[in-house]
Amino acid sequence: MSEVSFSPEIGLLAEFGVIVEVVLDKGRSMGLTHIHEGDIGTQFIVQVVDALTEDAIDLTAYDTLEILFQKPDGTVVTQTATLYDATNGKIKYTTVDGNLTPSGQWQLQGHVAHSGNSTDHKTEVIEFKVYANLA
Repeated sequence: MSEVSFSPEIGLLAEFGVIVEVVLDKGRSMGLTHIHEGDIGTQFIVQVVDALTEDAIDLTAYDTLEILFQKPDGTVVTQTATLYDATNGKIKYTTVDGNLTPSGQWQLQGHVAHSGNSTDHKTEVIEFKVYANLA
């Protein structure tokens, strides 16, 4: 797994082939250290880029938009994402009750596909931590 860089000023994780922005409630971009078990309304915004050119992939005509989440026990849950900024290759998933359970080390990976021209892209895997609550 590649080294991941984090910029707390803008709330972004950057890794080869993927940029993940986490936005907590009320539109505030925050560092990944602020994700807690059971959080609702956390937005995971994933940018899909060409690994060779590092250019964003235009997702306008893509019909499969997903973010895969791997829980600490290894279980993978696929969440349907929405287009966030198609021309800049960004998809988004907003958490609901029960998504961010249990606490521990998680991973995510973006997946997009275009059935019309048999194009299929997966991003690099990003690790993040979901922190436990006191009560």
